[in-house]
Amino acid sequence: MKEVFEFVNKLIGDFTQLLAGLVVIGLFIGVLFDDYFGVIERVGEVMSQIGEAGLVGLLTLIVVVMWYQKK
Repeated sequence: MKEVFEFVNKLIGDFTQLLAGLVVIGLFIGVLFDDYFGVIERVGEVMSQIGEAGLVGLLTLIVVVMWYQKK
């Protein structure tokens, strides 16, 4: 059972790294080609939603950063 949890945890970590890489590539393409896929706009919307949430948004952002740094 422990091996299954380790496998699932590794799979989720790999998937998260893949998505982070795709976001970086999307941002890079957005800068070069005038935000063709709308990634920069979506990242801006997410950041504004976190900003509107105030303290809860800040705490959420801190938890996400701490969780991401553990990997």
